[in-house]
Amino acid sequence: PTPTKAVKPTARPVEAVKPVNPGCELFVPTASSKDAVILANQEGAAPVYIDMNGPAYAGLRLIGDAVAGDMEAVTGQRPAVVTEEPERGIMIVAGLVDEELITKEGLTWDIGPSGDSFKSEDFERYQIQVKKDGEKTKVIVAGADKRGTIYGLFHITQDLCGVSPWIWWGDAKPAHQDTLSF
Repeated sequence: PTPTKAVKPTARPVEAVKPVNPGCELFVPTASSKDAVILANQEGAAPVYIDMNGPAYAGLRLIGDAVAGDMEAVTGQRPAVVTEEPERGIMIVAGLVDEELITKEGLTWDIGPSGDSFKSEDFERYQIQVKKDGEKTKVIVAGADKRGTIYGLFHITQDLCGVSPWIWWGDAKPAHQDTLSF
């Protein structure tokens, strides 16, 4: 899926990388950068954390499993999809921009909740930020609504991991990568 709005990175300035899909901006540090966040390597993969009490849990849980499958298809390592925040390490956190899971992080977002308004400037938007907090590094995917969060998660697998949306329908196998870094 292609998001209706481009991602506006605000966590830190980093080097731009040409996206797979025109119209999407994805900013990641170079692999040699000390700020790189390793999502998966041959030792394991960062879990996908979704709040079981969140308003979009059912849909995001399904997509979390799909993202785990995509990362496994690329690296051979399948991340766990968890409902409790890990105590330390790198993790992907997904939720709605106005739910407690996201608001408690204290980050500033350039998107707001859509409120199911279906206005083109509000609906289906997402933003991705990286927050390093002590022993935790969080790749936070916040959506204006459930669909926006879903698009944000698929943005990671499609543009970072190189997984085609046609993986299931057209047997489009992604190229193997030893390491996925963001």
